[in-house]
This record gives sequence, structure tokens and C-alpha cells, in this order.
Amino acid sequence: MDSGEAIVVGPVKEEDAARWPPTDAGYVGEAWIELEYRGEWGVPFRELYADMTTFSAYAERASWNCDIAFQDEAGGYLARLGRR
Repeated sequence: MDSGEAIVVGPVKEEDAARWPPTDAGYVGEAWIELEYRGEWGVPFRELYADMTTFSAYAERASWNCDIAFQDEAGGYLARLGRR
């Protein structure tokens, strides 16, 4: 889970840009990430971007304790989850 702002670094394929914002019923903070280093591509993985309020609410509903361990001026945060 990442609290940072969802931004794109590097070139964007035209077909990918045309799908933003997502038109499916999914959460806008869900993303597939694919990293490249010196021409080598890694395996795509999912990442979730969630604001603190949304993240805390879902954690509560799933019976997790959610403590905000750190928050910066830009709204980024580090959350600690623990089972009740």
C-alpha cells in the first residue's frame, strides 16, 4: 500500500493515457505497476494508493487496528496495521 500521489514517470503509451481515469467500477487508486531498469522489465504487480481516511475506514471494517505512525506535510503517511 502506498500513500503517495499516483503519478507517472517516463513515457506514457497513448492507449494507457486514454484509459485515465479508469472507466470500470474499480477504485481509482488501484494500479498495475511495471518497472523497467536498463531495458529489463519486471513482473507487473498491483499497488494501492489510498488516502488516510479511506484506508483507516476499510481497516476498521476488516477488524484491523490502524495507527498512523507518520504523516508528512504533503499528506503522505505510514500506517501500522495490527489484528484486534
